[in-house]
Amino acid sequence: TSYVPPLLPGERACVKIFNSSTFTDMHTERDHLNHYIYPALRLFWARRGVELSWVDFRWGGITDKEQNNAQTLQTCLLGVMASGIEMAHGVRVPLTVGMVGERSGWCPDPSKQG
Repeated sequence: TSYVPPLLPGERACVKIFNSSTFTDMHTERDHLNHYIYPALRLFWARRGVELSWVDFRWGGITDKEQNNAQTLQTCLLGVMASGIEMAHGVRVPLTVGMVGERSGWCPDPSKQG
């Protein structure tokens, strides 16, 4: 079993959370997480020596080139793998907040299908 190793005095740990939802909806929910929930969690964990950060690709993680070349999924998966927490024995566990609304998934542009 993996576990988060205890921190020694003066040690710090880093945790990164990846926000996942379609880009065209869930703006209110993402904004609430970014403005209220995550800052409160950051303060809570900072007192315990844990640095919290989060990724929201609305801030520019997906380029137009990636969207046009159907690389959005690959870029998001790389973001998930970069998120997480270091567990015992060097195992990194991704931490993702997945939000599903009225639509889910990625729909390729039929005009760009070969």
